[in-house]
Amino acid sequence: MTSQAASATTLCGRYGKLWAKGHETLLNRRILSIKSTDKKIDEKKNTATTFLQGLVTSNLLTPPTLPRANYDNDNNNDTDTSNAGGDNGSHFYSIRSTCFLDNRGRAITDAMLWKVHNSYFLDVPDDTADTILQHLNQYKLRRSKVEITDVSNQVYSHAIYGTRYVGPAPSTPNFDLLAAVDPRHPSLGLRCLSFGDEVEAHVRKHDFSEMFDYEQAFSSSPNANDGAADVITSSAFPSAQGSYELIRRLSGIAEGSELSGKTALECNQEWLNAVSFVKGCYLGQELTARSHFTGAIRKRILPLFLLDQTTQVPFHWRRQQALLRQDDDNAVDNNAVHVLPTLTASEAGAIMALLCGEQIAPSIDANGDDSSNSAEEQMQKQKMDERFLALTNQIVNDVKAGSKLVDGESGKTLGEVVSAPVAGTTVLLAQLRLENILPKKSWKVTNKVKIQDADGEEIMRDLRCLPYFPLWWPRWLDERTGKEKEDDQS
Repeated sequence: MTSQAASATTLCGRYGKLWAKGHETLLNRRILSIKSTDKKIDEKKNTATTFLQGLVTSNLLTPPTLPRANYDNDNNNDTDTSNAGGDNGSHFYSIRSTCFLDNRGRAITDAMLWKVHNSYFLDVPDDTADTILQHLNQYKLRRSKVEITDVSNQVYSHAIYGTRYVGPAPSTPNFDLLAAVDPRHPSLGLRCLSFGDEVEAHVRKHDFSEMFDYEQAFSSSPNANDGAADVITSSAFPSAQGSYELIRRLSGIAEGSELSGKTALECNQEWLNAVSFVKGCYLGQELTARSHFTGAIRKRILPLFLLDQTTQVPFHWRRQQALLRQDDDNAVDNNAVHVLPTLTASEAGAIMALLCGEQIAPSIDANGDDSSNSAEEQMQKQKMDERFLALTNQIVNDVKAGSKLVDGESGKTLGEVVSAPVAGTTVLLAQLRLENILPKKSWKVTNKVKIQDADGEEIMRDLRCLPYFPLWWPRWLDERTGKEKEDDQS
């Protein structure tokens, strides 16, 4: 197995548990500052809030909302969101997810919006930072009384995985930090902003762990029972650069330019706490509100695995197909819960680790001895590893954003890739047509798909597509509208 595949196996294995530990500096993020220049500023009259309120999909006049509650508490009891994404109580800062739309109602980018006192820090993906900076300046009027600057050389974005700590991050003489659980879903970890001058920021960018005393900052949690400590140390939370890009794909979350040109609802932003349907007017509201209240969502972004036809389909998908056959006569109409499996990021990571790692269980002979070192099994394992490695390399190299997923039998377009897989993996994000996956007879575990480039030229064929629902998706979906269905209507 080459270093790419081995690296992916290690990465998935390290985050095989939802709260496994690690940290990284998000090098592909930029920070924009929006602050009021009005000398008479106060909490009730904040020109920065007024300016942004008309441009973002979230409601800045209300406290940030919590991530969606898990509907299956029995199977997913390790994702406590009771304090995630809130306004940090009496703390002087808060974080929320949001989205910017153009005048047609199409997404420009998503963003993490930090409010610190009466100013805002906009944490955006690098590939849309220049676009959103131009967008903000376009709608900045003289009477707006706001100052918009790029402070990416002084403020850096970080993620810490494996702690439920939601208290304030204390300042140190050489290190100012804000920390809060990711407002979209806690499986994405703890989001942090660090502050300093350009020299310090440059050092922090490359050596976050040495600059910051984790144990001092997060040695105890205000929510811990009986004084139990949630200790963070640089050794317990090792550097894991590149983890975030894999984790967000496993979690089914698109970012930045992956949203561009799509509606907020096609990108699932309403389920990620990024859209308010009760706030006043904002740019792009008409299409968003119409889609939500009277329209239908025909396409949505979903995570999926690509496999070859010889690899055994993982149990989760086979189980769903078995449930469909068993309950076909009594199944609830328009019920999507039995069509595709619902997976946590940790479950999806475990599947990816299995696919990248050991393919054959060791055999036991009649005397109870481990015969896994037989030449035949070793040769078979080597062939399987080589075949999967060749597949992952081809997918990573050839499948790009904009590639088409096409049904191998009917020639019908199933969807479009929006986020290509990271090296050594075959999990990606695609905008899929719901008509191909929600009706119970429309999707089969034994499907066969081919990949075409943006021009319609065939890239790969004879693949198997295995989409799944992320944990934060609603339990019930109406196949006629593509929107959440209330329990009492199911």
